[in-house]
Amino acid sequence: MARLERLVGTENAERVLEVIANCKEGSDLLIWATSENVAAEVWKKIGVMLGLPIGINWYETCLSWFRRASNASQTGVILGVLPTVISWRLWTRRCKARMEGKMESGQLCGNLSNSGWALSVKAWSKPAQGRVKLNTDGSSLGNPGESGAGGVIRDMHGTLLLAFAKNLGYGNSTYAELRALVEGVKHCKNMNFSAVDIEMDSKVILAWLDKNRCGSWYLEDVWEELQLQLINMDIRFMHIHREGNAVADWLARRGASDGDVEWWSMGEVSPLSRGLIIVDKWGLPSIRRKNWMS
Repeated sequence: MARLERLVGTENAERVLEVIANCKEGSDLLIWATSENVAAEVWKKIGVMLGLPIGINWYETCLSWFRRASNASQTGVILGVLPTVISWRLWTRRCKARMEGKMESGQLCGNLSNSGWALSVKAWSKPAQGRVKLNTDGSSLGNPGESGAGGVIRDMHGTLLLAFAKNLGYGNSTYAELRALVEGVKHCKNMNFSAVDIEMDSKVILAWLDKNRCGSWYLEDVWEELQLQLINMDIRFMHIHREGNAVADWLARRGASDGDVEWWSMGEVSPLSRGLIIVDKWGLPSIRRKNWMS
């Protein structure tokens, strides 16, 4: 709600939600209406569980929950996205009833994980003062196939320092991930950054780093190059889920498909990558779905 207010102003933000809440045309309103039997049961159950108030309508309920969301904590972020998750769950119930003739009870619908999908919130986080953060990723179109490396370096404010994409030719995803890391560390050294937090979504490469041993003989030369680049650097390696690594992921795929590029400011980057960087800077989360039944 706070970000919507900054974009359009407080009065307009409240008007947007009020217009949505007052739409009464069509049966789709039932997924929002807190007075409808099943919807009311779901909203009330989750509200009681989390100690959150239930308003007289959907607008009042969402508004009160958004106001309790704190940008400084993971709990606050979850509270901020919870109305969206609940509305999505009620929407799937409505679609099953309308398209498949299957009617779920409020108790079943209130269990957001009943379908076997566990939901969690993932977001990029800024580095500590005096450090920069490097996010890298690799992409292989076909695995093996045309591959690319991507990375982005940002400061403690989330400000872009460098975004790069590089075509690597033919290779698999592990090669692309390792090569992307090497390219990113090189850029950090060339920019005189020695205190660097490095995030990547490759558990394979992170496991190699933890054991200090390359797990593939054909990548030994790339591994040795990485070890040389890491000398005299204060590096912290961390895993990040793909949802929080969206900028580097996009850059890696761009490198595989469109070739090399380096962007040194927000004015240079493409509209899509600019949007992803802004989302990270604001701390906006993505919802990660994991099938715990598989």
